[in-house]
Amino acid sequence: MSNPSNSGLENGVILVIASVLIEATVMESTLSAYLSLN
Repeated sequence: MSNPSNSGLENGVILVIASVLIEATVMESTLSAYLSLN
């Protein structure tokens, strides 16, 4: 907590991981919907 740049870096990593997880979930649901149509 004493180093603000380290805290900012950790927040950035958390945001990147969260966006990757969300994108993976969206892609998985889209792929399963596409496969269920065929």
